[in-house]
Amino acid sequence: MAGYSFTLVGGYFVTAAWTSVNIVILILCILLPLAGAIILQVYLSKKENRWPGLLLPILFFIPSLIITSVILLRSVFAGSEGVALGFALLLFIICNIPTAILLVIYTVIRGPRKNKKEINKMNIQDLS
Repeated sequence: MAGYSFTLVGGYFVTAAWTSVNIVILILCILLPLAGAIILQVYLSKKENRWPGLLLPILFFIPSLIITSVILLRSVFAGSEGVALGFALLLFIICNIPTAILLVIYTVIRGPRKNKKEINKMNIQDLS
């Protein structure tokens, strides 16, 4: 078995090399939930009420606030505010990439609907 190193982990021998099966499983574990979230966001954004479309962005935003707050609080108590502030800001931005994507989807889907409502309202006022 040239080229592979084996390590004993939990009583099992595990290879250190990434196999194509592991990579496919990793990609599926990332892409399937992401695709599901995007499909759900499109569905919720098409609802008449605007709040269902904002549900997923809010659910993605709240954990980023919690994670950033925990890191900042731990750094304050540890005494390394400067380094942790930059790290927390970077982490906050990275954690909110899905939030931004979901908000863009919401805006793209809801934008024409808002313009259509305004045009209908103006047409009704013109008829009066």
